[in-house]
Amino acid sequence: MAIGRAGEVRVILVHVKTSLRLRPMSAAPDSSFRTAGARPIPARWRDLRLILGLALIVVAMVVGWRLLAAPADTVTVWRASRDLAAGAPLTGLQPAVVPRALAAAYLAQSATVEGTMRWPVASGELVPAAAVLVPGSSAKDERGVTVAVDPRRLPAGLAAGDRVDLWSTDTEAHTAPHLVLSALLVRDVSADPSGVTSQVSVHLAVPSAQVGAVVDATRRGDVDLVTVPITAGGTAP
Repeated sequence: MAIGRAGEVRVILVHVKTSLRLRPMSAAPDSSFRTAGARPIPARWRDLRLILGLALIVVAMVVGWRLLAAPADTVTVWRASRDLAAGAPLTGLQPAVVPRALAAAYLAQSATVEGTMRWPVASGELVPAAAVLVPGSSAKDERGVTVAVDPRRLPAGLAAGDRVDLWSTDTEAHTAPHLVLSALLVRDVSADPSGVTSQVSVHLAVPSAQVGAVVDATRRGDVDLVTVPITAGGTAP
């Protein structure tokens, strides 16, 4: 019985080997093993991506052309390349670009570069148009007067280029404060570097005919400075 089963097994093995040798091998892989990632992309999707790519290129070209064709929104003005002291000639300038909205307050590159400084401008700062004393200007009738003011009696952040009203209070006569001069140009503001006094020195441009009134006001009592608002045109009203 065992010998018969062994013979059957040998017959089956011989049949299997013969079948394997005679079976032809296919050169092409079975389509059943194709993965999902290898699916062909439909032609309509390829066309859509091509159209979108071309549309983006056209939009970029149009935007770039409009930016180049648009008028410049900046203006070239002058910047100080070194420290310019009050009374110094207007030299040592270099061009700088600023937004058009701010250009009115500064010396334009197209302006005539001559004159002297009415107040100091530090190196690297833009040169304000009001800081330049142009030859032939009526500002030649001004005189520089330094007024010592208590820090509590002047505006916070007062700086060169601001305009102030000067008020005086006669401490001896105990009278009400009165306006001495209005819209005076501030040329410089400085504190005592030694710390001996707490008062702040404010250098004002005063019309020559009014120098006596300013000096008299500082001798009689307390002096107050009040900021004059600047209009949109960059000047005091």
